[in-house]
Amino acid sequence: MSFKILNTLKLAKVFAVLSFLMTNLCYGQWMKKCPEGGSVNCFVKNGTDLFAGTFGGVYKSSDNGATWTLSNSGIDILDIRCMLVTSSKIYAGSSGGIYSSSDGGANWSLCGFANKRIYAMVELNNTIFSINRNDWGVYKSIDGGVTWTFAGLDLLDVRSLHVEIGRAHV
Repeated sequence: MSFKILNTLKLAKVFAVLSFLMTNLCYGQWMKKCPEGGSVNCFVKNGTDLFAGTFGGVYKSSDNGATWTLSNSGIDILDIRCMLVTSSKIYAGSSGGIYSSSDGGANWSLCGFANKRIYAMVELNNTIFSINRNDWGVYKSIDGGVTWTFAGLDLLDVRSLHVEIGRAHV
């Protein structure tokens, strides 16, 4: 009987040591390498640059996220909720509308939906689709964000968009 108790105690000690080691090994590898703008709402990649949309604006990293710099020149409303990269521009959607940059995020200009909350953006066949929360529904632009027209789903609280690869629909 005492042999069983001794083996059980040894097994419990081994289990405790292994649990401690596994916990420290699994969780000890994470390091903070994120922007300081609060919660990160979205990430996009443009070439070798990473962009993070936060409630404090757009942050850019050119070294795989090791360092981040604020990239908000021209953005008036800083709570960035979604971002999109196309072949010619980077777009950032905020509570102040959609901003675009054609110079790698150095400068931004408002290109649509001034003072409107934008929840999501996707591109399909050179058409940008976006969700404008204030006017409800999905809107589209066929000219790089210069003009926007209603595309559907009015009076619905749509909050995300998805493009299915291999199929021509949003």
